[in-house]
Amino acid sequence: LFRSPIPKSQVDRIFLISGAGTDVDALRNYWVDTFKMNPFQRFDTAIPIVARAMGLPDATIFPSTLVRSAQRGNTVELHAFPPPAKVRPRPAGQLPPGVAIASFAVKTLNGLTVPFITGPTQQTGEAYNGKRAATTIGPAGELIELIEE
Repeated sequence: LFRSPIPKSQVDRIFLISGAGTDVDALRNYWVDTFKMNPFQRFDTAIPIVARAMGLPDATIFPSTLVRSAQRGNTVELHAFPPPAKVRPRPAGQLPPGVAIASFAVKTLNGLTVPFITGPTQQTGEAYNGKRAATTIGPAGELIELIEE
């Protein structure tokens, strides 16, 4: 049974994003410790399309895991990429390469101990409806926007 949320509009809540780094356990620990997400068991799997892009054999194994928020379907899929993978440069003033930003609903921004690069500030527009939002940088350089419910 596929338990992802059913979209209600052209733009809706995410159900899964993917991130990668050199240490899948460190990535998982960041999401669990920082945002109290629920960890899944680690699984090692071949990802032929990624392996080919890196010039590796299709059967290359990538350490992988998932973390999920309490809200149904909000899942982060995490992978460790071996060499020749490296951190891709981020030009000044530009979004990071790959999954650049993901937004998550949180009950409150009060009491969070992450270093925010913006806000918390009240935002306008359909995604916000006057709610406060703030952004931090995750362990793989991704931007993580937190929007109060």
